Amino acid sequence: MSCKDWQEGNEWQESRDWQQLLRDLEEMVENHPNKRGELFYYMGVLHEKKGNAQKAEQAYRQAVREESFNYWLYYQLGQFYHRQQNYKEEQYIYKVAYKKYRMEGIEAKYCDDGIMYILEELIQYAESKKQSLMLMVYRKYAARVKEAYKKFPALEIYTL
Repeated sequence: MSCKDWQEGNEWQESRDWQQLLRDLEEMVENHPNKRGELFYYMGVLHEKKGNAQKAEQAYRQAVREESFNYWLYYQLGQFYHRQQNYKEEQYIYKVAYKKYRMEGIEAKYCDDGIMYILEELIQYAESKKQSLMLMVYRKYAARVKEAYKKFPALEIYTL
């Protein structure tokens, strides 16, 4: 199975041979070093679908380590914690990604949709907790990110 096969369609999600799918992914990790983040993400998806939250978390975290510039992966890790009802860790991941993005500067080489999703989650959280100062900060930064989208191309995630 090639990396491209995984990107096209959802046949792999319908398969019941989870162990073979995981072996395929592990093999692809070795053969596609530039796709390691994506491949670990898919491993996380499979483990989560199997009900193995601990292995899913490890795979999602490895995906972030492999592609620390990919904010979509941070968002997916945060969403995993949300599904696990671990809201404290979810917010922590979003804040780490937000701070990292700010440290890199808004004039990054690309814009990643993941950072917008993260900011939307942080805005919703600040609204729910009535944190007016943080709400103002996140909204202002979201507006700056939207402006940056006009200047820089969006990062196309996972294209071969």
